Amino acid sequence: MSMNASELISTDFLKLNGADTVSQFVGKLKTTHQRTAVVVDDKGNYLGVTSKRYMHKLNTRLEDLRLNRISINAPTASIESSLEDLARSMYVSDTRMLAVTEGKKILGVVYAKDLINFLKNMPELKDLKAKDIGTKTIVSLKESDVLGKAVNLMNYHNFNRIPVIDDNGNLTGIISFRSILKNFMLLPPRSKEKGFSRKGKKKSGNPSAMSSLNKIPLKEVMITDVKTISPDESVKNIVKALNSAHGSQTVILDKNRPVGIITPRDIIEAFLKNKVEKRNIQAIGFPELDEMDYAYADQRLGELYDKAQKLVNNTVLLTFHLKTHNDSGLRKKYSINAHLSIPGQEFTAKQVGWKFRLVFQDTIKTLENEIRNFIKRRRKEK
Repeated sequence: MSMNASELISTDFLKLNGADTVSQFVGKLKTTHQRTAVVVDDKGNYLGVTSKRYMHKLNTRLEDLRLNRISINAPTASIESSLEDLARSMYVSDTRMLAVTEGKKILGVVYAKDLINFLKNMPELKDLKAKDIGTKTIVSLKESDVLGKAVNLMNYHNFNRIPVIDDNGNLTGIISFRSILKNFMLLPPRSKEKGFSRKGKKKSGNPSAMSSLNKIPLKEVMITDVKTISPDESVKNIVKALNSAHGSQTVILDKNRPVGIITPRDIIEAFLKNKVEKRNIQAIGFPELDEMDYAYADQRLGELYDKAQKLVNNTVLLTFHLKTHNDSGLRKKYSINAHLSIPGQEFTAKQVGWKFRLVFQDTIKTLENEIRNFIKRRRKEK
């Protein structure tokens, strides 16, 4: 079963300027019913993606914050990106949406929910159960715990949601950062009221009011409509539960006690870990890159490999060797030696420069041109 980004792309997405404020962003999310947004500059060039869940580590007045402060430079996809490329980029960048671009133009986006709706039918996942996929380490809070404790735990563990239990350990609800942000940490546009929102009352991002988080028990504010599944549920049923879940997560229950949480990212991770088809790609020196550059390189290598294999219709071995040099203070210089081998023929490329992505792009272009010229020569010989 073959699919690429062209079959998953959606043109229904939210696009905002990096200079827009968080308050404007939240207002747009409410009116459009979206969860994420593409962030662009004044010229419409792609800057990254953003979501309310990226805000919980920011210790500042959120409503006046600009979106370029809370966007992540997630890798983009091309219209020809394979299912595995999409999954890997989405997993490494930890985003629920990838922008699909052609040059500087944003053609649309691929959502995690659409990706997992296809992944659920893949052979790599057909024998897996919820207990094989879900997050195993469960941090729970009691109904009597305060909201401030939930925020601290989310910051410490980088969680976006935590199950809430009663004194007997039974699940009674869930607390999510999205709901905390919406009800307690953002000031509505043009509002100057102070105080905290509790069930529709006034809201504030005022630091003095933030201390009130330590006075609000979770029982009063937790989400009680929680989608749950058993440890032995199939991936198809997990995805069905996620599609209808509040906040796109479902809790694994064993005798009414939470034993795991599953999000779309867990489905994507399971697919990548169990991918049957393996590419002959050797990437040396890439662990030195940051997560965003690594995801970008990983995706582009996969696309190059698939394109080369399709062009030559033969076995391909792709090797990229990255070296970094600090010859000028703290600034890094990158050099890439690349080899693409097919039976009886080898293509090479070498590029050096200060900007990793430009060096990487030039290396790929060189290899692609060599392959095309080889194919042209071979056709003329026939």
